[in-house]
Amino acid sequence: MRLLKDPFKKTRQNWKSDGLLDEADELSEDGNVSKALILYQKALKINPRNFEAWFNMAVTLEDDKKYDEALEAYDKALKLEPEEEEALFNKANVLHEMEKYPESLKAYNKLLEIDDENVPALVNSADVLLHLDKPKEALKNSEDALEIEPDDIDALTNKADALSDLGKHKEALKTINSVLKEDPDDVDSRISKAEILSEEGRKEEALKEYEKILKISPSNSDALSDMAELLFSQNKLKDALFAIEKNIKHDPSDYDAWLLKSKILAKMKEEKKACQALTVLVNLKPEYKTEVQKEKLFDSLRSLPMYPIMN
Repeated sequence: MRLLKDPFKKTRQNWKSDGLLDEADELSEDGNVSKALILYQKALKINPRNFEAWFNMAVTLEDDKKYDEALEAYDKALKLEPEEEEALFNKANVLHEMEKYPESLKAYNKLLEIDDENVPALVNSADVLLHLDKPKEALKNSEDALEIEPDDIDALTNKADALSDLGKHKEALKTINSVLKEDPDDVDSRISKAEILSEEGRKEEALKEYEKILKISPSNSDALSDMAELLFSQNKLKDALFAIEKNIKHDPSDYDAWLLKSKILAKMKEEKKACQALTVLVNLKPEYKTEVQKEKLFDSLRSLPMYPIMN
């Protein structure tokens, strides 16, 4: 992500902090995160109102996936310059990445109040609205983005997803096929197409679409988990287990994958293995205990000594 550069040093008293900032930026761009962060903090001790230092430190933290700290730094930057567009956009993206969708939408909307033709903000806010189950609003933002940039692939994909959520599957497929005509290897669009086909009940076509995706991107976690869900719904348990285990191998911290693996194993009557998978799940995501308790598939497991404690 881009660091800000200010060629104009504003005051004599900031020379020292500006020198530290320049050095920190170089370290950040070279990937030396820990040393860069130390220098940003030193620069901010000298001048705590240095917007550039807060912003660039936030970018460095975001790139290092330290989202809580990045969010705090973006907030410090925005206190100094509340309408700085790039800081607002980056803050919204961090919240989006953290799956804090209402807060993310609020940040995107604030940016769109400043610039209602900001295409990346329109596109990303549409994705957030889809997560919030607001397809009508997502469709509007996608179409607003497409009026400005008619060939924006992400906007077209979001439009297709919104149309699908609204039950307009034929329009959704037409939109997504227009993307794939231009770029047959666009994985996100193919995932959207597979989901639309699945919702239409065209499950075998959806499975073929997932197979195409995995040829392009063999470890794509979204495709593997969606494919496993679809196979599970068709009672193709061995194939579903293979797909979800491949996903877990790629991302061992994917708690939704562990939940699905537990369900598959329970349905296969592999009770001990199902309990082991559940134990991993509740250790990764303790708040899933309630969902596990409600799942009827796990009723046969609850009396077993290896069933994880849910209290």
